[in-house]
Amino acid sequence: MERLEGHESPELRAMQRGFAARTNGALDRGHYIWERSFRPWGQRTVAYALRDGEGLAGHVVLVHRMTDTPENEVRVTDASARDAKAARALFALLAGYRSLAGRVVWGLPAPGPFLPLLVERHYELVVRDTWMLRVLDVAAALEARGYARSLGATLELDIDDAVFPESGGRFTLELAAGRAHVSRGGRGELRLGVRALAAMYSGFLRASELVRLGWAEGTEQAVEVADEVFAGPTPCMAEMF
Repeated sequence: MERLEGHESPELRAMQRGFAARTNGALDRGHYIWERSFRPWGQRTVAYALRDGEGLAGHVVLVHRMTDTPENEVRVTDASARDAKAARALFALLAGYRSLAGRVVWGLPAPGPFLPLLVERHYELVVRDTWMLRVLDVAAALEARGYARSLGATLELDIDDAVFPESGGRFTLELAAGRAHVSRGGRGELRLGVRALAAMYSGFLRASELVRLGWAEGTEQAVEVADEVFAGPTPCMAEMF
């Protein structure tokens, strides 16, 4: 472990980018996000880089925050780890603060790459905010989304958009090799509003759950296909933008 003086290192940026690509809800960072991670709201931070024989393996940025109560805290403003060994080394660093702080506050995707490595559940999970997704271009959004490479499927949707009627209508999604091709038309075997589409698109609610809630309707086969097509981890973001 060594002190890290800033975020300008190309090695750090490349390592964090690889970590983000494997982590649900991480951002493709620009200068603003890096600055806020290393200098959040003008606070003084300390940063560490973790190295092994293969090079940079992880990093962490901390704020040791004094409070008016005995519960002083260490706030993690940024962290990454190449593998489980590196993640455990970061936990060991944080454990070293136990005589100085009563708790660690860390914005993490759940379950994510860190929480499952804790031996015991000595943490409190709090959702800080809920975010809203609005699909404006159905075809473009469906084609831009990633899908399981092993899945081949056809899904015929009928989308109702009361605010932008021209954005709604019937669409046929054809999926192959992890990519989707979307065209206008089809039988509209799964019918749902644009709000329900956003919940399904992001993986927040499955199509079968939307049907039970009365927010979608369709044939049994179409609902099953949609459950498979849009399967994924629970959407969450550890970074704001």
